[in-house]
Amino acid sequence: MKIIKLDCKTFDNISRNHSLHSYYQTSNYGEFMRTKGFIPDYYGFMDDKNNLVGASLILTKKLFLGYKYSLVLNGFLINYNDGNIIKKTTELLKSFLQRNNVILLKIVLLSQIDNNNNIIENMKKCGYEYDNKPNSKKYNAILNINKTPEAIYKRFNKRLKVKIQTAKLFGVEAIKGNNKDINVFYKLLSKEKKYNIDDYKSLYKCFGKNFNVYFATLDTKKYIEKVAQTREYQKNKSENINIELLTNKENNNYELVEQKIIQDKLLFTSEKALKRAIKLAKKYPKSIIIGACATITDNNEVSIIVEYQNNLYKSVSSQHFLKWAIIQESAKKDFSSFKIDSIEQREAEVLQQYGANIIEQQGDFNLVINKKIYRIFKKFMKSL
Repeated sequence: MKIIKLDCKTFDNISRNHSLHSYYQTSNYGEFMRTKGFIPDYYGFMDDKNNLVGASLILTKKLFLGYKYSLVLNGFLINYNDGNIIKKTTELLKSFLQRNNVILLKIVLLSQIDNNNNIIENMKKCGYEYDNKPNSKKYNAILNINKTPEAIYKRFNKRLKVKIQTAKLFGVEAIKGNNKDINVFYKLLSKEKKYNIDDYKSLYKCFGKNFNVYFATLDTKKYIEKVAQTREYQKNKSENINIELLTNKENNNYELVEQKIIQDKLLFTSEKALKRAIKLAKKYPKSIIIGACATITDNNEVSIIVEYQNNLYKSVSSQHFLKWAIIQESAKKDFSSFKIDSIEQREAEVLQQYGANIIEQQGDFNLVINKKIYRIFKKFMKSL
């Protein structure tokens, strides 16, 4: 078995036709990681008959004293159920990386691979340390959108449909941005530490038209109208309970009194919301951005990589509306799937309302290549 170096175009063609393909295993992502200090290299793995049995983007970062560590995101593009291929690929890479002063190879498996337990055992047998440390954001959601928008919407949970329609009634709209909107997008996500402003600009540069930002805007005029209607409804309901209490003084009215307490709270909340809506409309006479997300499209898949929601307007379900807008747009372009990686269990459960398949990430595998030097570096570098 041997390892060969591939050019970007050849690697991308191999990757796109592999069952484990993802945007993490593309030259676009490799060039993005170059901006973060990694050196991207593209390799193919050939068997003794010169048949290609696998490939991978391997990202390498310099440490100091000439040593390096390597990273493979989403795993090698190989058959993980074949223990022999894993063994030979590992032996080949270990020898190759050792000659290049690499002390550690870290493999991060983010996607679904069948027969998980068998893979873990196969990897361990080849010398990998399985690092399944606690991680709250360890779920991926994948929704099949290879259908008409109408067919996709029909599969949505009834509760989700109500949220989408509520957002529409309250004046939520989805707007697709461009590269000039990246600064605005970043300001919204200032508390999100996943990427910095330069990273978003680099993503646009590396992925081009396949990197997009979207905004959920709220029409403040429509918002006031709907909040006012809600307040009026709660006011009428409260008045009706008051009348009922006055006309039934002699009867046992404990349940009615409890209803009044609850209703008074709802009325107070609706009045507070109306005051906030009026104040908002004065500041933003037309609309305000209340949600946003960024996507990467690759190989007929669209993936949300980061999103934002203004929690003051959480009740209008802007993020559900925005996701639905992206799903519709993607389905019309004949995309096959809609994905969100690295989410918490609570969010994963919400996405099941869309009919999404929820997958637990496999975890990380570490292959220590130079144990002595690795132990020294690990004392000073927590990232290793």
